[in-house]
Amino acid sequence: MGPAIKLMIAVCSIFSVGAYGHIQLNCTASLNDQVTNAVENAHLSGAGCHWNLTEMVVVSNPLKLSDISVTLVPGAAINAIRIMADGVTIKNLNAVGNLGTVDPSERAALLEIKGSKFLIDGANFYNSSRDGIECRANNTAQAVPVRNGIIRNIYGNGIRSDAVKISTGN
Repeated sequence: MGPAIKLMIAVCSIFSVGAYGHIQLNCTASLNDQVTNAVENAHLSGAGCHWNLTEMVVVSNPLKLSDISVTLVPGAAINAIRIMADGVTIKNLNAVGNLGTVDPSERAALLEIKGSKFLIDGANFYNSSRDGIECRANNTAQAVPVRNGIIRNIYGNGIRSDAVKISTGN
């Protein structure tokens, strides 16, 4: 009976790896819902998709997102994507803002990072009402600093403020 149990464990492990592997996102479904419902450490690919966002995409689990293309609808005073979790990777992001359509007091960065141990590699930011990327501490009583992040291969055009902004406070 011992060898059969070992074999069963090996088979379960193989299926577990597949469950956390590459997942093609549904182009017609809410990007936020798909990200929210993804299992930790999943690789979500938006290749061939584009989302017009009316709601912020909140990343609350460690995930890998690749080939994501988003545009904020006019007047939406939100981040396109907000990273709250540690261990998030985003590769090949294309984010278009809505500069000129939101009140100056409600401007928001296209990508806001509040987690640590992240990698942002290959991102294009256009027409942001504020920043392309903003890294900042969590707004909690005990502010948690952002640490051990890597941002590389960034392009910004038509950004109201900074392509990359790093803040050490709340």
